[in-house]
Amino acid sequence: MESISSAKAREKLESLIDSVNSDGDPPIIVNKKGNEAVLISLDNFNLIQQTMAVISSVSDEEEFQAPFDEADFIDSLDQRPKPLKTDYIQVYQFKVALNSIRPPIWRRIQVPSNYTFWDLHVAIQDAMGWFDCHLHEFYVNKPSSDDQERIGIPLDVDIEFDEEAIRSAGWKHQISHYLSPQNPKAIYVYDFGDGWEHTITLEKVLPREKGKIYPKCLKGKRACPPEDCGGVWGYKNLLEIIDNPDHEEYDERIEWLGEDFDPEAFDITLIKFDDPMERWEFTFEEADE
Repeated sequence: MESISSAKAREKLESLIDSVNSDGDPPIIVNKKGNEAVLISLDNFNLIQQTMAVISSVSDEEEFQAPFDEADFIDSLDQRPKPLKTDYIQVYQFKVALNSIRPPIWRRIQVPSNYTFWDLHVAIQDAMGWFDCHLHEFYVNKPSSDDQERIGIPLDVDIEFDEEAIRSAGWKHQISHYLSPQNPKAIYVYDFGDGWEHTITLEKVLPREKGKIYPKCLKGKRACPPEDCGGVWGYKNLLEIIDNPDHEEYDERIEWLGEDFDPEAFDITLIKFDDPMERWEFTFEEADE
């Protein structure tokens, strides 16, 4: 168990709390598509404030005990670094399938083999049709063991100070260092409230084709569920309602969804992939201004 001095912990937490807006809400990320994503969940923001109250009650010489590595804790609160890019000669082909939905909702995509998990996150968002307005994380086996690692945005500190809740930064880890034909699967979770879980399967490792632009979507089935509809069960309930014009909530839900929403539709020509570096810069750098 590591010890963090009261003064040091207070300084870090004060700097984080100072970043809240005038209404006292958690810091906000505004992404490239104009949607808002809460950078720190409300529960954990409240945790930070509660922790401040505890460590403020002890002197600077006393130590704040936390069952996780101090460096990881401090790094999880510090400024995020920019993702790195390198040349690549191979392409990874993935099938991205939304779990617990029948008939299946899925996409087949190809991405550069040097992609980071942040880059892959952006490609998944764009291919599926999500708006990237919530937090995300990957669960993937570590290269040297069967232990799982959580990779995403490392700003979520668990209420029990569980060291497993501290995620590695997605832009620091290349997918090729984790995913391979021998270790082809990962879980991608989007929106910790609705809890959309996707299975990511590496289907092929291919040579990069000259003249082709990556990432690209090869195929897919069915429309992406709407944001903030309540997860799998909320979406199933929504589909039942809009399939029954006599339902008392039918008009309200159709107005919320839009009359053009078709759960069976998938138009590959509408998929446009954002540059993951631009998405990162817009998300984090503009949020700091």
